[in-house]
Amino acid sequence: LSGMVFSFRFELPVFCEHAFRVCYCFALFVGNRCVYDIVFHPAEMRQPGDMKKTQAERTREHIMACVEKLSEWIGRQALLDEKTLQRHINQRPAMPITVFRNLDDEELCRIWELEPWIDGMDVEPRYVRDYKLPGVLSQTLGFTANYRHENEFSGTDYSRIYVQPDQIGRSGLELEYDKELSGMAGATLVRVDPLGYAHETLPGTLPVFNGMDLLLTIDSRAQQLGEQLLQGHKGSIVVLDANTGAVIVMASSPSFSLDELTTDSYRFMNQDNENKPMLNRAVNAQYTPGSLVKPLVGLAALECGVIDTEWRYNCIGYLKIGDQKIRCARHAGHGELDVYDAITVSCNPFFMAAGLRAKLAHLEPMFQAAGFGEKTGIDFLEFAKGLCPSKKAAKELYNRNWLIIDTAYCSMGQGLIQVTPLQVAVYCAALANGGNVMRPYLVQEIRDSEGGIVRQTLPVVRGHLPVSGQNMEVIRSAMGNVVESDSGSAKLLRNLTQKDSNGQEARVYVAAKTGTAEIGTGEQKTKDTWMIVFGPLPEAKYAFACVIEHGDSGGRTVGPIAFEFWKQWLNM
Repeated sequence: LSGMVFSFRFELPVFCEHAFRVCYCFALFVGNRCVYDIVFHPAEMRQPGDMKKTQAERTREHIMACVEKLSEWIGRQALLDEKTLQRHINQRPAMPITVFRNLDDEELCRIWELEPWIDGMDVEPRYVRDYKLPGVLSQTLGFTANYRHENEFSGTDYSRIYVQPDQIGRSGLELEYDKELSGMAGATLVRVDPLGYAHETLPGTLPVFNGMDLLLTIDSRAQQLGEQLLQGHKGSIVVLDANTGAVIVMASSPSFSLDELTTDSYRFMNQDNENKPMLNRAVNAQYTPGSLVKPLVGLAALECGVIDTEWRYNCIGYLKIGDQKIRCARHAGHGELDVYDAITVSCNPFFMAAGLRAKLAHLEPMFQAAGFGEKTGIDFLEFAKGLCPSKKAAKELYNRNWLIIDTAYCSMGQGLIQVTPLQVAVYCAALANGGNVMRPYLVQEIRDSEGGIVRQTLPVVRGHLPVSGQNMEVIRSAMGNVVESDSGSAKLLRNLTQKDSNGQEARVYVAAKTGTAEIGTGEQKTKDTWMIVFGPLPEAKYAFACVIEHGDSGGRTVGPIAFEFWKQWLNM
């Protein structure tokens, strides 16, 4: 892995500014490209006053005449108007003012051919973001915006600090790592005349320190595949290295392209409450998990001893609590089941019965250990923390006590429980690695402009599922049956193969669990559909989680997406 990082680093041109680079695959997500602006230095364009007009008036007239001349010469409307010019001269006469931005090659040639050259005019290079994979990882990378510092102030009666407008991170990793990416601006000390115009440069220049590079854990090929499979859906795919917590895929749909982002499109997308393309669903959208929690319920019941592998439950198609019947997905019932069978066919009454035996006192600690109801600690802007079933949640949300039926509902992933796709991926990784709940992370390394490693992220175990190895193996084996059994909802994954070193197709084994959560009531009722997968077995390395809003069922809606992802990615 580190070999790929270094060879990747040396094969790329050196950028003067910061960039996002990936660690798993040779790809540059965000770099910088140089553009050219035309600026005027008002101090070098001053005109003497006369009896009719002041120096300021004649200077403004001269500058605007030069602007008109340039507009005709290069065939473009200037940014500068009289009102902006007057405000600039009144407030910041020592600073250059931009007349044209982003000149193309033809316009640059015309400028260099200009005769005579305009005194006080300059062509300045400027760096802007360059998106090498437009539309990929957009919500996670985030964007920058122009920012004028508010700390321009008069130090004394004889000094003033001017700060050039700068780029600042507004969302995503751009915001989270703005300090590292931005570097440190330099400064020049100049003497100005009584009118504030620059007169001469003095000793005391402060050097510029370039921003740093972020090397991400994202696999660019897997990320592009995930986003491609999500097109036309509302949902998310998250893939983690199960043993380290490194984020390999963080896809959210609908999305947008950062290189097409404008003030108007940003405003429009922020107001799109139906699709919410600016929302990173992987981290900050909360969903009802449905049957995804059944492995946790099974672990809690096994650990506290209220069931074992010999315990059998007779599913008659529903479980009755008081006067209310909570139905199984199979209305005719599954008959007698043990824990292996129950996870394989995802029997609601079995897990409601197991959860009622274990009670909230044993379920809540297991959900908490898996990370439900708290932020994952990822190095990203994480706002959502989900909802862990608890008496406190019932009191705060509904101002009532916890009920027996609440225990039944949360035992099949409904009711007072919510999760983010990232939390689900972390939970899936814990099942994959034997119980370690890892802290997910996106930035593998931070490097300075010379390539030196400033910071390296090491895996962090945030907690452990409080289960024995024997009980963990029971649940892992049952999740394998979800794929291998003809009754399993993820049996499509039995068709996964991978070419070996001799080019021969070999079967790839994985374990999975599907989930279908009902949202709303009546005509407004929809379904959030899920699937988690870990593998390849027996030593699972990757944890996959996918949610699709307004789906049919986990197996039918998410199953084909999961299969296609694993099929293509394993053979890349």
